[in-house]
Amino acid sequence: EEHMAQNTTKFRPLVSQVKTTFDEIINTMVASVVAIPRIEHRLFQPVEDLETHYLSTVKQDEEIVEEAKVRIRKVVDANFHGPQRFSYKVVYEPYKYLLSKEADRQVEKFISKERALREYVREIEKLKKMAWEVGSFPVYVPMHLFLLDCSGINQ
Repeated sequence: EEHMAQNTTKFRPLVSQVKTTFDEIINTMVASVVAIPRIEHRLFQPVEDLETHYLSTVKQDEEIVEEAKVRIRKVVDANFHGPQRFSYKVVYEPYKYLLSKEADRQVEKFISKERALREYVREIEKLKKMAWEVGSFPVYVPMHLFLLDCSGINQ
């Protein structure tokens, strides 16, 4: 594929989207515990002088909530290196030409010349071996916060 030829790695979702999602999860968690009734109101007669009918909880704008978001963002950053840090692409480097027009040119060049049957057999066996090698690579590679999906390249 073109992105292999350009030697880049694409992440979906983007790291900014991952961080935003975690922020939204924290916001949802904080909002979901705001209206938890105190047990006294469930078990006993309502007490008139008791002003707090709900458990006290944190609010969205409190420092502890912001600190939690910052810590989670740091964890995402620390684990975002994924395949770029591990250079997983080097495994595919010998086969990179298969994703370009170069492989087609090599085959055309090979069949354009008259050859002995033994040479064709050798070439076919070489290509079969290469197909088996690529097909035996792991389809999914766990990498910290990410799961590298290699199914498109392996096929």
